[in-house]
Amino acid sequence: MHEFVIVLVCLAAVLIFWSVGVHNRLIRLRNAISMAHGLLDTQLKRRYALVAQWVTASQGYFSDAAALLESTTAASIQASTAADALRGAPASAAAMRALALAELVLKDALSAAQERLNADTLQAAYLAVDQSLRDCGADLAATGMALDFARDAYNQAVESYNAAITQFPASVLAKITGRKHAAVWISASTSN
Repeated sequence: MHEFVIVLVCLAAVLIFWSVGVHNRLIRLRNAISMAHGLLDTQLKRRYALVAQWVTASQGYFSDAAALLESTTAASIQASTAADALRGAPASAAAMRALALAELVLKDALSAAQERLNADTLQAAYLAVDQSLRDCGADLAATGMALDFARDAYNQAVESYNAAITQFPASVLAKITGRKHAAVWISASTSN
C-alpha cells in the first residue's frame, strides 16, 4: 500500500509539473502576441499620423473634391478607433476583424483621394514640386511596408499560439482554462 501511495504522489507531481510547463508555454506564446501587437500598433499609429499630415498637405489641391479628404479623414479616425479597441485585447477576433475592415476602408479612401489628386495634370505638376506632399507620400509608403512586416510578425505569433492550443495534450489544458484561438489579420495588404 505504501508503494501505491508513492506512485500516486509521483504521478500527481508529474501531472502538476507538466500542467505548469504547458501553462507557461501558452503564456509565453500569448505574450509573444502582445509584443508583436505592440510593433503593429506602433506602425498603425504612425500611419494614422501620416494620413492626417497628407490630408492637411493636400487640402490646397482639393478645392473641388474636399469630400474625398473628408472621407479619408473619417476612415482614418475609424481605423484609429478600431486599433484602440484592439490595443485592449490584442488577440480578440472581433477587434481584429473590425480593425482589418477599417484598414481596408482607409486604404480605399486614401487610394481614391491620391488617384483623384494625381488625375489632373496641372495638379500633378504642382505636386511634383510640393516637397511636403512628396515626403509625406514617401513616409506613407515606407510605413506601409513596415506595417506589412509588423502584420506578418503578428500573424506568425498568433499562428504559433493557435497551433499550440490545438495540439494534444496542451489542448486539454487550453479547454480547461478557457483559452481561445487568437485572430490573424487576414485582410489584403493595407500598405500605400
